[in-house]
Amino acid sequence: MKRIVKTLITGAVGIVGVSALMARRVTVKRTSHIAASSDEIYALVASFQTGWIHWSPFGTQRDPSVVFTYEGPPSGTGATQRWTSQKMRNGRMSITAAEPNAFVRYELEFLGEAFRGEGSFELAAHGDGCDVTWSSTIDLGNNPLKRWLGPFIRRGMGGAFDEGLTALARAATRPHSDR
Repeated sequence: MKRIVKTLITGAVGIVGVSALMARRVTVKRTSHIAASSDEIYALVASFQTGWIHWSPFGTQRDPSVVFTYEGPPSGTGATQRWTSQKMRNGRMSITAAEPNAFVRYELEFLGEAFRGEGSFELAAHGDGCDVTWSSTIDLGNNPLKRWLGPFIRRGMGGAFDEGLTALARAATRPHSDR
């Protein structure tokens, strides 16, 4: 019995010890060249109501029962989207800074999960279109068990960002009447 208890304690100390060495913040960054102007792309990333709805990988295709509500201005700084979802958890996202055709910055919070993050879209006109860089950093906090989620969050977000940038390119190059 003492041996089992000692093994359990050693394992728990090891898990906590290793997690202390793991990153507190998880960052995901993806860049894609999109054959559309920066103003067309800006319109799609600066508004949750009229933009994100057309391309975001975090919408009804992931959870058909998700419910979105909106606050603040329709686009740019102060625009806020809240959602309730069984699959994606409840959350809030607000645009904290925006400069037309240059960048959109946002903060993200998964309510009840104590995960907070910040991210951005950086737009750079280049050749026949625009280079779009989507990045996000999630703060896992001091909880050692949450830090073990870091690699899974990085992999999941990376796949979602790749999917989202592909959908953003489709939305940006779609005729305006289809948006």
